[in-house]
Amino acid sequence: MINRKKFLIVVFLTLTTIGVISKIPLSYSQLNADSLTETDVYQLIEYANQTYEDFDINAINITLPSPDWNITGMDLNFADIKLGQEIKTIEEGGTSFEVINKGSKGYGVQLNITDNILLFGVDLYLYVNIPYSSNVYVQINGFNQATNAPNNTIYGESVPINLTIDDLGWYRQNFPTPISLTAGQYYLVINGSEYKINDNSDISWYLNEDDSIHTSLYIAKYDGANWAEFGQGIPFRHKLIQRTNITYNPEDINMTLSIDNQIYNISNGINPGTGNLTIKELNLFPNSSNFYIPIIHNQSVEVAFNFSCLINMENYFNSEGSVFIKANQNPIWSINPTISRCGCNYSVQFYYPQNWFNLIVLKNEINITSQIQSTGEYIIIPNSLIENGANWEITANSLNTEIILHVPPIQYRVGQKLQFSLSDSPPPGNYTFNLIDPYGFNEFNDSKTIPSIDNTFSYTIPNNAIEGDYIGYIYFFNGTHAGVETQVFKIIVPFTINPLTLILIIIGVSSVLGVSTISRSLIKKAKKKRELYRKAIYDQCHDLLNIQYIMVSDKKSALNVYEQSFIGKVLDTTLVSGFLEAIRTFGIELTDTDDQTQTIKLEYKNSKILMAEFKHFRIILIMYDSPSQNFLDSLRALAIDIGEKYDKFLENFKGDIRPFKDLESIIKKNLRTSFLYPLKVVKSGKIKITPMEKIIIQKAEEIVKRSGSKYFYASKLFKENKFESKEIESIFNLIDKKIFEPVF
Repeated sequence: MINRKKFLIVVFLTLTTIGVISKIPLSYSQLNADSLTETDVYQLIEYANQTYEDFDINAINITLPSPDWNITGMDLNFADIKLGQEIKTIEEGGTSFEVINKGSKGYGVQLNITDNILLFGVDLYLYVNIPYSSNVYVQINGFNQATNAPNNTIYGESVPINLTIDDLGWYRQNFPTPISLTAGQYYLVINGSEYKINDNSDISWYLNEDDSIHTSLYIAKYDGANWAEFGQGIPFRHKLIQRTNITYNPEDINMTLSIDNQIYNISNGINPGTGNLTIKELNLFPNSSNFYIPIIHNQSVEVAFNFSCLINMENYFNSEGSVFIKANQNPIWSINPTISRCGCNYSVQFYYPQNWFNLIVLKNEINITSQIQSTGEYIIIPNSLIENGANWEITANSLNTEIILHVPPIQYRVGQKLQFSLSDSPPPGNYTFNLIDPYGFNEFNDSKTIPSIDNTFSYTIPNNAIEGDYIGYIYFFNGTHAGVETQVFKIIVPFTINPLTLILIIIGVSSVLGVSTISRSLIKKAKKKRELYRKAIYDQCHDLLNIQYIMVSDKKSALNVYEQSFIGKVLDTTLVSGFLEAIRTFGIELTDTDDQTQTIKLEYKNSKILMAEFKHFRIILIMYDSPSQNFLDSLRALAIDIGEKYDKFLENFKGDIRPFKDLESIIKKNLRTSFLYPLKVVKSGKIKITPMEKIIIQKAEEIVKRSGSKYFYASKLFKENKFESKEIESIFNLIDKKIFEPVF
């Protein structure tokens, strides 16, 4: 009877032990599943009133801040409206010519200026037979009424004559600065007074001695000492490049401008030679940084003017934003616009959704909400508050959007399909379902975009599920509204045992105490395995953050073929490697004594120097502290890869390090040093990420936003150097998935 009771007790204890073991989870990834952060893009409007001015132009060319701006209105003002440059032909025909040379040192023709002008240059009909070496000038002289010849007054600057050897034709002579001439008599002169005695060239200036209509114009000749009248009514061939000094009212010359194929009339201003034009309700997208406006008039030559204007512009630009959704609290919205001042009276306007409230505007993390303009529809950040380079954030709250669920049963068994659906007409947007097991770990997640053919979420409960209450979080987000709903699901795991297990139990009843011991051993073993894994991840992070310098050197010459610093300081690495070469045979701790490989440790001040020797090379590391055994094992794996790829180069090494340019990639692969590089976030919707990885990405983006930089360091993701293995593992995974990419 007693033996029977013992037998029953043993069977009961054995079954209980096996049942407990079957329910112990061996490996889970923790997820903060009671919250979700969704990102979106939000539109803001920037306004600017920009002023421009230009002088002495014949068309308007305005430079806009960027091609994105929309011009909404313009106030244009014109002044000093005059005719532009024109070519006025005085004498064009004739086949005769006079020669300027060492004997005849100059000729001139009378200019009869009837209006005040600016003279920009002249065209002369010339020919020279051979190269000339003398200084010959074109200039404007005064007119001597008594002799009908040039006087000694020179207007403006003389210009060296411009012409080409053995090529008859018109040649433009441009004065360095336009010459202002009032109405009156002048002389256009070719002055060869500096002609050299050994210069045998002849410069021919053609004139019209047969049929000129300018019978009153004189010509003159210079003999090297004096000017004298040379004839009348036979002027030299010349044209004037000029602009008259007469102002015009825009309406008198039908002055208009064309914008987007529409003609606008320019009205007369208050003063002579001025005009203005105001264009309101303009909706113009130039799609270019250069905005060109042609000027139209009824004159045969261009019209020149001074110009000023005030342009009203607006631009719609996008800004990244996010919403933080958490159970039992209102969603928190955040927008981080990049605002750069442009023009004068610059401002930024944001139309926010009507369901948002408690708007707060932060500039460099300082609350300036009381200083902005706010209505029930939008906020305006005025020009006075905007500073280039400032960090901006707009935050708001909204009420939790109600999510109606159709949940049939809430109690399930393993192998069944857990299933529920949204209401018949759910609000359009993104819905995310996260299922959390009784231990607080993420069990399952899924997402849908509504409207959709199917608004049902389902999950088949696996046979190894844990019994207990599971919490389902159903998140909703559509850019303006957000919410979360929770639902408890109970999962029951029936007690079962297969026949083989039962036979084994019966056979092993006599050794139940041993089975119990094994059961405890399995539990301890699983626990120890998890602890070792976490420690390995922690040690790997700690080892990487320990590294100050890495060097790979040729064993024979002690010259470095690769070196890298991780602390920003410049180190004479050649000196270090030479120093280690000099003392390596002394009493330094050796971790191995193999002929081919040995590891030397040396402590110097606050650093540990580690030198691992291999067949043809050494790996030298300077670290803050001694590394773990796993790190030393990684050095061996690194050495194998280096040896396989570079042994032949190291064996014949003579100082050329070019073959080792890819060595850095091998170090990254074996030691995972990308963890120490500056990293950037590269978003990709095609790569699946875990909830913990999403949290790490959000932390990285917040660091980049606060710092105003384009990159971050992995060490900044930990608070006060407190490392969690699950966080470290997620960072390594994000680097492997190329979501965190090294910048350099």
